[in-house]
Amino acid sequence: RGKWLKDGLHRRTVAAGGVDKNGKPKFKTINHPYLTDAGDITSGKRLEGFLEDVGSYEDPYYQNKRESMEEENERMRKADEKAGRESLIPSQDVLDQVELAGRELYHDMLLKKSRMEDETTSVTEGDVQLNNEDEFKPVTSSTVPDASLIQKLG
Repeated sequence: RGKWLKDGLHRRTVAAGGVDKNGKPKFKTINHPYLTDAGDITSGKRLEGFLEDVGSYEDPYYQNKRESMEEENERMRKADEKAGRESLIPSQDVLDQVELAGRELYHDMLLKKSRMEDETTSVTEGDVQLNNEDEFKPVTSSTVPDASLIQKLG
């Protein structure tokens, strides 16, 4: 919070209580340390900085979570094997393929939603349809397995 108090990007005038010598209410201007004020974004620059700060923790967090889950799954597989039971936890390869299949479904959903929005918000000028060359294309980080694998896993 201290970082936001000192940035000076947003100041707010608030009632100070009492009245001045002319009988008008007193006000004072203060630094406003929040991202929003009554539902309005106080500073786009401040919001961008906040999201960058939060986002810097996201990748390491999920990487650590993935590694700890892999270790835990492997520990449970070994415990099942030692006890002579069949493990109910699929191999890491299968789990990776399921994750990729989920990404493909999510990607398809985003593309479908984007197309639907483009159809409902298309802009025309006279009789000529304007094409938006900057159409939505979600970023994907890896390839996705084929549809037959998705059906086997699903």
